[in-house]
Amino acid sequence: MCLLFLFSGIIFCANSQTLQFSKVKLVTSTEETVPAGKVWKIEGIGAARVKELYHKISSTSSFTPADQQITINGTSISVIQTVGTGAGIMGYTSTTGTYATSASYAASATWLPIWLPENTTLKTGTNVEFISVIEFTVLP
Repeated sequence: MCLLFLFSGIIFCANSQTLQFSKVKLVTSTEETVPAGKVWKIEGIGAARVKELYHKISSTSSFTPADQQITINGTSISVIQTVGTGAGIMGYTSTTGTYATSASYAASATWLPIWLPENTTLKTGTNVEFISVIEFTVLP
């Protein structure tokens, strides 16, 4: 598609591509590569259970922040990151089987969707069970 800007004397050409739905897939801990002529759209992350994901409460009433990570091209990307202090945010204590809810904390996220071009590798990382992906074929 070419647009002609008469007043400025500039010709602007943009190549547009069409995406055609191919399939929905779940990527797990086995590294997978986006095939040639395809793109992947990461739609969602399946996290570990709350009891394992968030904050394990110790006898000192402290917790360890836990991230949810995926791995793109060998680099760990935090999808959800929690940091804070206190008795635990949604922390699970195995001695009483209850959840603590008082703490000062902050959470940050990498916003979805994430688009991956061909030849990009993807796998789950820390505290992530699966990654929900839609695959598209790139048409000329």
